[in-house]
Amino acid sequence: LMESLDDVVDTVKRMTARKGVEGALVFDAVSGVTVHTTFDSSSDDTANYTRRILPFLPHARSLATSLDPKDELTLLRLTTKKHELMVVPGEKYVMVVVQGFNSE
Repeated sequence: LMESLDDVVDTVKRMTARKGVEGALVFDAVSGVTVHTTFDSSSDDTANYTRRILPFLPHARSLATSLDPKDELTLLRLTTKKHELMVVPGEKYVMVVVQGFNSE
């Protein structure tokens, strides 16, 4: 899906242009190091999302393959009362898009 950093950044630009999107970030799928973010550098949003999503991904992948061993996780949508998070896990990068829940 997202093999080159340029492709990932282009995708982030397209996604953040959509109505209601509050921000997006991309981090290394193994180390969790942020490679791109649209969140304000003065906030802890980027670190908070990365710190919470990275350890959750192996469980989500395991769930997908336990339901069907030939399948794989390509998109994870998490909806709360305030936000919807769209997580796109790739081999190299993970992209997270945060949208205001009432924005659709």
